[in-house]
Amino acid sequence: HLFDVNDQVPTRRMVYRAAWSADGKWLAAAVDGPHVLVASADGKTTRRLALADERFPRGVAWAPDGSRLAVGVAHALPAADGKKRFYAEAPDELHVYD
Repeated sequence: HLFDVNDQVPTRRMVYRAAWSADGKWLAAAVDGPHVLVASADGKTTRRLALADERFPRGVAWAPDGSRLAVGVAHALPAADGKKRFYAEAPDELHVYD
């Protein structure tokens, strides 16, 4: 495997979306925590792109030349007592990383 999204984290995470860069050198994974993981194809480099609290990545997409990563980010509303957390539909944000 390329990398384990659950490596060195206290809570198991699920991958929602993933995208390879056009040159095949990088894989970006949107996970259910407030971050995106980016790993090199050779598995030697992994970066964690942190999002603000109460945010989660909805999707990831690379620029055609692989120079930038776009992450669609949504807001998570706090859970009511005894209820599951509600994930809001809007307003979404777009974060772009070089």
